[in-house]
Amino acid sequence: MATTLTIADAAKASGVSAHALRYYERAGLLDPIDRNGSGHRRYRDEDLERIRFLMKLRATGMPIREVRRYAELMKL
Repeated sequence: MATTLTIADAAKASGVSAHALRYYERAGLLDPIDRNGSGHRRYRDEDLERIRFLMKLRATGMPIREVRRYAELMKL
């Protein structure tokens, strides 16, 4: 079984707050995050890679609506 991270650990690893991670999921920037048996989010390496990519887009000053467009293209 692959190692997964809690939202707190994912926030620390990605440099993004837990609040922002929840927002990005709600906004459709992230695919729905897997959850464990008690309903807590469990982030995989692939999720962290996507978060890092999205953060690079945000660092360019790109508005969320454009980041959302890139996120949709990544799903294709």
